[in-house]
Amino acid sequence: PSPLLAGSNGLEDLIVEPGLRDYMSVVHATPSYTAALAQHIPGQGPFVGTRTQLTSIVSQLADAMARCFASRQLEVP
Repeated sequence: PSPLLAGSNGLEDLIVEPGLRDYMSVVHATPSYTAALAQHIPGQGPFVGTRTQLTSIVSQLADAMARCFASRQLEVP
């Protein structure tokens, strides 16, 4: 399912993404990636934030994910 627009904070629409942590999870993650995931998506609740925040989180986790795969000598899917 796609993210839901939850309303406006006056500047940007707010996005609710209940599955962001699941989307960004990696099987056999390195401790470094696990820490990055916990830092950027704490807890099990939904992500609620702006498109700018979501883009930043996904970008940073994608970089961390690439390093995770590289350290395991795996190709990034």
